[in-house]
Amino acid sequence: MNTIALGWNRTLLELKQYAREKESVFFSFLFPILMLVLFATIFAGTIDGAGVNMSAAHWFLPGMISAGVLLTSFQTMAMSVAVERDDGTLKRLRSTPLPPVSFFLGKVGLVAITSIAQVAVLLAVARWAYDVPMPTGTRWLTFAWVFTLGVVAGVVLGLAYSS
Repeated sequence: MNTIALGWNRTLLELKQYAREKESVFFSFLFPILMLVLFATIFAGTIDGAGVNMSAAHWFLPGMISAGVLLTSFQTMAMSVAVERDDGTLKRLRSTPLPPVSFFLGKVGLVAITSIAQVAVLLAVARWAYDVPMPTGTRWLTFAWVFTLGVVAGVVLGLAYSS
């Protein structure tokens, strides 16, 4: 198998391991979603920010998306690599035929999939539960490249922090 295929297999394994860690799923995946629901419900009504009237959900959505990206990229990467280094997983990995690049592709795949899923849930909750208007036209492209930049930066910083 090539490096990319091994990385995909490792991504699937990482997703299974992540789903089994209830605390990690709650604090990195569900926490921003719950905070959006909480803030949008508590501060129901309109917020006058810089002369623009908008709903509380509309006001808090960008912050919850950025918090979600930070939690799913930086925190997940930093914690998992540090734990695997401490418990000897990274040392044992050297004795397997899995290339280190495939191992880290699996980590990046986990972060990318969980980040995309989390943003999709946040946007769906904001749109359907709180009637937040979604971006139109080229604003989706801007959203996509800023989101990608945030995920990449979080992964790199998480790896750096884990050392």
